[in-house]
Amino acid sequence: MVAAGSIWGGAAFERIAAGASASHDALVKALRLGPGARVLDVATGTGPLAVRAAEHGAVVTGVDIAPALLERARSAAAEASLSIEFRIGDAERLPFEASSFDVVASAQGAVFAADREAVGRELARVCRPGGALGLTCPIASGFPFELARVLASFRAGARDAWLGPFGWGDPEEVRRLLGRDFELDFEELAAPFCVSTPGEGWQVYRDSFGPLDAVLESIGSVGSAELRARVIELLRRYVTPDGVVAPRPLLLVIGRRPS
Repeated sequence: MVAAGSIWGGAAFERIAAGASASHDALVKALRLGPGARVLDVATGTGPLAVRAAEHGAVVTGVDIAPALLERARSAAAEASLSIEFRIGDAERLPFEASSFDVVASAQGAVFAADREAVGRELARVCRPGGALGLTCPIASGFPFELARVLASFRAGARDAWLGPFGWGDPEEVRRLLGRDFELDFEELAAPFCVSTPGEGWQVYRDSFGPLDAVLESIGSVGSAELRARVIELLRRYVTPDGVVAPRPLLLVIGRRPS
């Protein structure tokens, strides 16, 4: 957990998360949060979902494996004059008692944990009977999926780590993981990655996506130059008169746990 926390915390991930702000809003709206609802934001990152939930009057706890991301989440909450508890924790082993929360949510966070079955069990365990679940998950299409396939080609044996999160974008897989505990509904959301130029898009990911930095460190200068060229070529496919508009489809998952 420490190594993963260091990888994710080593970059300004909020720059990428900001581009998915509409999906965070859609998730909070779908959950119909009310004042006093006890909400757990799993793999909160820099806290954009936690902040939105607290703005609706919820009592929010955010948990993440990356201390550096949690520090930035605390700063974001303070800037918004919101009281949110942020704690270190792993989505595969959440540090909370059973049935502790009315709502359990994660915005493209818990999907990156290696053990999907463990994550599914933990999401259900900490959600009370009659409670709600909300997730946004990456779908296996669009720019992030293409990027993941490129990154997997540069790291022998790392294909599952890069492509595994996209399994959560398949409703049948989500039903397998969570359908025993939740009544599930699905909706597809659009959260395009927008930048001025392909070169800027590369730089945003280079500066903001910690796992990419780990790949670059492992492949040397020649490999890094090749990777940069391939990512820029991907982004060139999505150049429009208004700049780069790269598709980033997400699956919105809303679950209700029977009482």
